[in-house]
Amino acid sequence: MTPREFYNRWYNEARIIHTDEAHLLKWLEQQFPDDWHAIISNWNYDSNNAALKWIASHQECDIGTAIQLFMIGKDSWDGYKGKDIEAYYHNDFDTYEIARKRLMNEDFINRELIPNIRYSSEQIRPTDPSIIKTYKGLRAENSDFKSQDGTIYLSERAFAKKIGVDFSILQNSVTDKSSASQEKLYSKFQVIISIITLLTIFLALIFL
Repeated sequence: MTPREFYNRWYNEARIIHTDEAHLLKWLEQQFPDDWHAIISNWNYDSNNAALKWIASHQECDIGTAIQLFMIGKDSWDGYKGKDIEAYYHNDFDTYEIARKRLMNEDFINRELIPNIRYSSEQIRPTDPSIIKTYKGLRAENSDFKSQDGTIYLSERAFAKKIGVDFSILQNSVTDKSSASQEKLYSKFQVIISIITLLTIFLALIFL
């Protein structure tokens, strides 16, 4: 199976559930903190953000997940009050506020997951939760799920296992093709450099 064939099958067959509110919230209740962390890491933020609010509010939401939700919402909602927000954005704002307040109080049972978001000290204001400055996390999430285009899917690795394909071979195939493409590009570049060098020498000889 080629990588293209695999990803076509993954896109068409690995769908778990579309992110409409009622079905998604019911599905989330049956999953675990690692799964919640995995799906928000590739979330379509034009989708049903009631799910993010639900995750931020859950007592088992990991602190790493809350940091990620806070930092994602920070640029949009920092400094706003609820009364200033249009109804359409209430879930987005509420998610940010819930995460912020819980982080301020360090109100978390679970403190393991590494936030899947990069941020620098310059992005952290003195009024932000202090735990953000020191928390690093202990491990990446371990989940068979991911979100893609507003839909929950089995991860590529989990789907490969389900259909009996060695995912590491697919990854190596993609890597090998990428390396081959880079080598071809480098060879072309070298040819161009050689031609330019020869032209430069030729012109120099003409005008001497």
